Amino acid sequence: MCNFGSAWKTEAINQKAKVDFNAQFLPFVQYEPVLPEIEIFRAPFSSVRAKLEELGVRYMVDGPADRIISYTNEEGWGKILPWLIYPADLYVIDDCDCDNYAKMASSIASFLFKLEGCFQSWGKIPMPDGTVEEHAFSLLWCGSYLRLSEPNSAFECAGEIFSASLDPYKGYCPKGFK
Repeated sequence: MCNFGSAWKTEAINQKAKVDFNAQFLPFVQYEPVLPEIEIFRAPFSSVRAKLEELGVRYMVDGPADRIISYTNEEGWGKILPWLIYPADLYVIDDCDCDNYAKMASSIASFLFKLEGCFQSWGKIPMPDGTVEEHAFSLLWCGSYLRLSEPNSAFECAGEIFSASLDPYKGYCPKGFK
């Protein structure tokens, strides 16, 4: 479970973003990272969508998605997670915030690893003051279940894979994905 009590830091904490951001993403076409070997599985998007909707996470886009989704298991997501965490100092309120971090993780998983099972997910999280707020995370499809990851290195749980919560006062509670 992700601990949100110390999620918002006053200074950027980028050591969890284990990649050299400039080397990896700016010259994207020329850069060829050494990638870990992972198992890749395939499933019809319709079955992934149906299972997530059974779990209360609705698909947020009208229209069809890819017919087949490629994904990996929890061990595989763990191996590539360092490529799916980004420096906290990229954060700009309303311009480059949590949904943009989740979008970047989803895109990089697809481009570098050919995995489409890393989705952007929106839901609720508990805040240190006891309130609940909207937040976006990465939703990692593992074949028959979902896991979550925080792509912003400022969060204490960045670099971890954790379970969803059904109670937004106890942890991240996903409500939608795309």
